[in-house]
Amino acid sequence: MKRTFIFLPALLLGAGCISIHNVPDGVPDARKNLIGDKTRTYMDIVEASVHLEGDTIAFSVETASRMPEPREIGGGKQVDFIWFVDADRNTTTGQDKSGNDYNLHLYMNETGWHTSVYAVSELSKAVGNTPVQDSCKYRIDGTTLTLLVPQRTFPDVFFDWWAWSMTGNAPDWTPVTENPVTKRSSTKSKI
Repeated sequence: MKRTFIFLPALLLGAGCISIHNVPDGVPDARKNLIGDKTRTYMDIVEASVHLEGDTIAFSVETASRMPEPREIGGGKQVDFIWFVDADRNTTTGQDKSGNDYNLHLYMNETGWHTSVYAVSELSKAVGNTPVQDSCKYRIDGTTLTLLVPQRTFPDVFFDWWAWSMTGNAPDWTPVTENPVTKRSSTKSKI
């Protein structure tokens, strides 16, 4: 009797049930690893991910608890969620020894939510597609915060990335609190 084996993942991929382009490139992060004020659990990143949504790249973090409302964070306070992108996947180039070429900020203060994308290396400055402040879209959905950056911002969709949260841009809000940077990850596929 002849046996026939079907490789299930190949079958599902062929059937359209799995699409490499729709699978988030994500990394889990340790819970309760805040440095500073450990009661600010809305800053505690439990997972970070990057995936493609049409012509934008979605950078997301899942936090341990919901963010407060902007009006609750007044008095010069600010919470930043930052994704670092190493566009050429080369740690010897970039802003510092980690090699980041872009710093993507989604931050909240008493005036609301804001976005900023900074080109911080020769490579990223040469690309010349850096969005102006507050032009990127974002979503706040419960404990998931997502920054949507136009794909054209980056020279390619294949890059290394990692995330961080901190209150360092509000030095009078003590103690300065941060979630240590997440594990460095890579997007898994080209478009």
